[in-house]
Amino acid sequence: MAVNFSGPNLLPAYQTVLEGGDLDWALYTLIGVNELKFVSSGSGGLDEMEDEWSDGKVMWGFVRVKDGNSGLPKFVLINWLGEGVPDSKKGVFPSQSTAVAKFLKGYHISLQARSDADVTPAHIKKRVADSSGSKYSVHNEPAQKYQAPAPVTSSYVPVGRPTITQSRPVAPPTPVGTSYASKQNELAEIRKTQESLIGSRVATAPSTAGIEAPKTMTPPPTFNRPPPPAAAPQPPVVASASFGSSSVPAKSVNPPASSYERPEPVGTSYTPVSLPKPGKLANRWGQPQPTEPESAPSPASRAPISTGKQMTWSERQAAAKKQREEEDAASASAGQQSLGAIPSRAIPAPGAPVAP
Repeated sequence: MAVNFSGPNLLPAYQTVLEGGDLDWALYTLIGVNELKFVSSGSGGLDEMEDEWSDGKVMWGFVRVKDGNSGLPKFVLINWLGEGVPDSKKGVFPSQSTAVAKFLKGYHISLQARSDADVTPAHIKKRVADSSGSKYSVHNEPAQKYQAPAPVTSSYVPVGRPTITQSRPVAPPTPVGTSYASKQNELAEIRKTQESLIGSRVATAPSTAGIEAPKTMTPPPTFNRPPPPAAAPQPPVVASASFGSSSVPAKSVNPPASSYERPEPVGTSYTPVSLPKPGKLANRWGQPQPTEPESAPSPASRAPISTGKQMTWSERQAAAKKQREEEDAASASAGQQSLGAIPSRAIPAPGAPVAP
């Protein structure tokens, strides 16, 4: 909803605050539906303006504040929405605040206020100081005597001059001893140890003097036990020839022929198929009929007729055609003879008994 800025005395107080005159704050509110109205103004600063806010109204305040950091004047626009404002007016407050901000130009900070804690002088001054880009206080500090900066040092430590004693040759280290003993005569030492043990056993053996021989006892009865199995014959050992002596060929030891089993040939269960000799084919058409041997065409009928002179192409074609006709006639007569040999079967009349 648009705000109506046609009310009286809207700009004089605002321009006085903006130009740095006697007034340092101006307060506005809405009357009716959307008409902006000038409420009051003053020169008492934030403390005087703090008591002018109403909880049931929509109000805007334009105030001039001195920045504590730089000492320059700053302008603050306060958008007040009291807690007792109806909900219908709270819904259009953001759009109305935008329109009023365009009317009251030149502010540095825009604050949103809902309660008395948001419009206290301490809170507003703190917001102005936090928003200031020049937070310095060097102009308020006393002058200090100039002190030259300390020279720049380094953490470098020189290596120093090398000692000559370290370059002198050092005596070789003392060799480390060992308890290892060579085992070249190990076999002789083992034999010597065994002989000493045997000698000590013989020397410490008890004497048998004064001990009577035990009486002969009857052997216990023996039972019929099967004889132990005969030991397998051991193959003869052939001594190997010593180094430097004459080489004697060793005979190969082979087992007896009876103990060697030769594998038998592998048999087979295959049985060849034997078929009888094929006989003569029987006649399928009944009793065999004597057939007259076909007369072979005479060579004279097959051979072209020679007239003593060379035949022309048309004569040769005529002779060949005649020969083919003769062969066809002979083949037809042979077929008729073979058909006449087949016995014909009579068809019985209807109602006549059929012969078996």
